[in-house]
Amino acid sequence: FKMVTITVAFCAAVAYIAYFAGPRLLKMYVHAGIGFIHRQPIFNMKPTEVPIPMDIDEAYAQELKPYEFSDVSVSLPKEFKVVQGEEEKTYYKKRPWKTMGSIVYLLYQPPDYFVNSFPDIKEKGVTDDYTFVKRTMCSDADSIRTITDAFFVVMKSIFTPDLGDQKNLCMISFEGDGKKGFISFNLGKKEFAYSADIFDKDRNYFKIFLRDRSRKIDLKKVFTIISTIRKTESPQ
Repeated sequence: FKMVTITVAFCAAVAYIAYFAGPRLLKMYVHAGIGFIHRQPIFNMKPTEVPIPMDIDEAYAQELKPYEFSDVSVSLPKEFKVVQGEEEKTYYKKRPWKTMGSIVYLLYQPPDYFVNSFPDIKEKGVTDDYTFVKRTMCSDADSIRTITDAFFVVMKSIFTPDLGDQKNLCMISFEGDGKKGFISFNLGKKEFAYSADIFDKDRNYFKIFLRDRSRKIDLKKVFTIISTIRKTESPQ
């Protein structure tokens, strides 16, 4: 709710600027609103157009520890601290990650959560959450010309956690094992960081933010972790 309220208020101001000032000032206003982060490489990057097939490490899957929360179940590295939270900019951007070691942050939202939170976006042809997240990941902070462009850049600033120095940054789309989505990751000298936005065949949305201080988790292992995620079944 907090994310929706802040974004709606900001986009209302963006709409006013767009109407009276045009694309150039609109872009300047959005850059000011999201702060210096628009200069980070990820805000000018897009995921791969062709989805990368998920490559699963079956042996590694046996080493993972299963977790079950009220909404989401997943298997994760045993040595990682696990946090389940909400899609709030202040939560996973301002937490003291440097003192928490290797950590996994989890989030679940039901089908159509995002498009129902921002119903006006449906008029722009964005009618499901996968398209919503795809438009978010493909947004470019230097190519803002419309209110819709501005909206998705703002959403990208909310969806993107702290990925470190972003000197070895990649964005990919993926598909396989009944799941599809997007991964942004940075293989830094001090740590690896992965942010995965995942949809299953029932259109449930999951986020996994993984910060690996040991620098041992590669993309294949991330795919293996993603393959285990599912919505927790309700008790009968």
